[in-house]
Amino acid sequence: MTDVRVRFAPSPTGELHIGSVRTTLYNFLFARQNKGTLILRIEDTDQERLVPGAIDSVYDGLHWLGIRWEEGPREGGPFAPYVQSERLPLYREHAEALVAMDAAYPCFCTKERLAQMREEQQARKEITRYDRVCRRIAPAEARQRVDDGEPHTIRLKVPETGTIAYHDLVHDDVKWELKDVEDSILLKSDGFPTYHLAVVVDDHVMRISHVFRGDDWLPSLPKHLLIYQAFKWQVPEHAHFPNVLGPDHKKLSKRHGATAVREFRDQGYIPEAIVNFLALIGWAPGTEEEVFTMEQLIQKWRLDQVQKAGGVWDKERLDWFNRVHIRMLDDDDMAERLAAFLPAGASRDVISSSVPLIKERSRPWPTRVRCSSSFSSTSSSTRRSCCWRSASPRRYASC
Repeated sequence: MTDVRVRFAPSPTGELHIGSVRTTLYNFLFARQNKGTLILRIEDTDQERLVPGAIDSVYDGLHWLGIRWEEGPREGGPFAPYVQSERLPLYREHAEALVAMDAAYPCFCTKERLAQMREEQQARKEITRYDRVCRRIAPAEARQRVDDGEPHTIRLKVPETGTIAYHDLVHDDVKWELKDVEDSILLKSDGFPTYHLAVVVDDHVMRISHVFRGDDWLPSLPKHLLIYQAFKWQVPEHAHFPNVLGPDHKKLSKRHGATAVREFRDQGYIPEAIVNFLALIGWAPGTEEEVFTMEQLIQKWRLDQVQKAGGVWDKERLDWFNRVHIRMLDDDDMAERLAAFLPAGASRDVISSSVPLIKERSRPWPTRVRCSSSFSSTSSSTRRSCCWRSASPRRYASC
């Protein structure tokens, strides 16, 4: 196998999502098994959806879970910068090269014209897609309009006939009719690339050997393959993992409850339990084993055992893993972790003496019980009950 280089490439549009962590975890396990390199790349080309603090959420959440990488925005590396908004000239260069080789073309359609086109297609009950009007503009005329400064995007020129196929490491052989693939925008009029261009250019330049991502990106693969073919670049191995699903079998979202890593941390889940639980959503070891440490997952996880169907989020099962992994902690470790939930100045002796009594009954924080007892004036048993039953222990000045 060639040198393994995999990447996690989140968009900083919100807090770190637990579903994204599952994909990152699989990248991490594969890299460690193969003595490879894991890269963090920030895909921030959708500037309108950026959320302040989102990158901090990625770093804090993944580090808390024990996931580390070798190259990234703060770590640096041979292919820096690792933030896409700092790589814009690279994308423009490649977009213009695609136009020059007749694999892409300038599109001068305004937002208003595109909106009207979609409305008319919907009225006719057609699939809404670009009608390729600008594809019929003569190349010389298109170049002149670009040189004259007319606002434009650059679109992928998808062949109108034929098929394109690929062997996905999870979904096996997949094939698309090219007549059904849209001429997607590669470079926006503001100079920012879309996902389709940036991901291919960056994966090639950063020498990514394996692309592991959610299977909701599988329909985009034919567009990416056409870009690889146009440049005559080697295509990385691809694996599209099943999404983490809610109980209603739809992609896990806020309507199903907590989805941000921070929320689980604040509720009293420990990282070992979350890692164990997430690894088993979409992967089965082929044995009766269920409880794994990170080190054991690095040894046992296998790409060819990843399932095609989406795995369902089961909070009760996560709670069970949390209880199991808490019981696996030694008392000193548990006392240290519990101290992080208590106010400054809380007696470490009280915490340490409480651990053997509460370890077997520990569970995530419920949301109903409140406690306003003074930590210094109540009995030790009351203090223990208060702290382990509070709805949000980090918020209390005394517990």
